[in-house]
Amino acid sequence: MLARLILILILLSVSLNAAALNIEITRGAEGALPVAVVPFGWAGPGVPPAEDVADIVRNDLARSGRFSTMPVKEREAELQAKMRQEQFAREGMSVRAAIFNKVADNWIYMPGAVEKGLKCTVRVRLGANGTVLLAQVAKSSGDTAFDHSVETAVRKSEPLPMPSTPELRNHPDFREHIFVFEPSQSR
Repeated sequence: MLARLILILILLSVSLNAAALNIEITRGAEGALPVAVVPFGWAGPGVPPAEDVADIVRNDLARSGRFSTMPVKEREAELQAKMRQEQFAREGMSVRAAIFNKVADNWIYMPGAVEKGLKCTVRVRLGANGTVLLAQVAKSSGDTAFDHSVETAVRKSEPLPMPSTPELRNHPDFREHIFVFEPSQSR
């Protein structure tokens, strides 16, 4: 009995003196993925949990080293900016295609241009409403009539389609264009 009592006292003293293990991650993985954890709503019966579930998830993700947690508002702003850039890119591509089609429809095809291998580059500057402020041959084809037909097609297409978004419409990249006219066999 005494032996059992001594054994219990030894075990208790060992467990009371045991050091707590504390691991602190001071550096995450390179290129941690930025994430934002939104607040969790409570829809179940009874009282919601005392702890903030979003904080628990956010802390677990941060400790994993694979995620870089950020405030929800910051992440929302980042995503909205990215969406706006993508919207601008889509609108820009769409309007550029409309400009191309309108100018191509107004260009009078010159017979023999394909066989001669003619190619003309025109610099075009537009006003905010699509008016052609400048249509100037930047690189001649070597054929004056062909070059003139290209400038005429651009001016005849006025007003050219413009983006509906004011920021894009007034952006310098959208007000200056380079058109390359190179007729192909398929026309």
